Amino acid sequence: MYIYATGASDYPDSFPSTTMKILQVTADRTGNNLSFSVMTSRSLLVVNRGIKIGFHYDSLNQRNEEAAKETLGRISILLNEGRQSHLSHLPKIANLPKDFSYIRQPCPQQLNVSDCGVHVLYNTRVLIQRLMYPAYRPERPWDLSDIRPDTPQNRAALRMLFQQKLLERLSSTERESVS
Repeated sequence: MYIYATGASDYPDSFPSTTMKILQVTADRTGNNLSFSVMTSRSLLVVNRGIKIGFHYDSLNQRNEEAAKETLGRISILLNEGRQSHLSHLPKIANLPKDFSYIRQPCPQQLNVSDCGVHVLYNTRVLIQRLMYPAYRPERPWDLSDIRPDTPQNRAALRMLFQQKLLERLSSTERESVS
């Protein structure tokens, strides 16, 4: 299985020193290089460097579990070796490095095969709220089984956010032609 990974030079300088890494894991279903012509699946991997655990959230029945474990192994190597590592040239990791644990976390399951990205973004938002703001933090903040995302509403909110960001980037002349 091929995992889309960029080189360490593509990460910010602070990447090795930050405690939390929030990553989207993407892997294809054919075992070949990632291609947009094949069905892909996206899931969320939150790596907590402080406690050396990777929390994996997959809304499509754990389809990305192997990809998440391999990504966690690559991240572990990157953190241990520093920025000189180049993730896409690392060999496939058969066994997870012993210094990081992998934990499959419960999360809402999607009802189709096309809402992976919406679930990744929504789950990320909920986790950030829980971890950054104690008022939102339940007894088990890593467990997302208690949330009930409204996928159509979340998709519409994302569409509006993307349109707003696009309009912010356009010049006033370009904005007028879009309206």
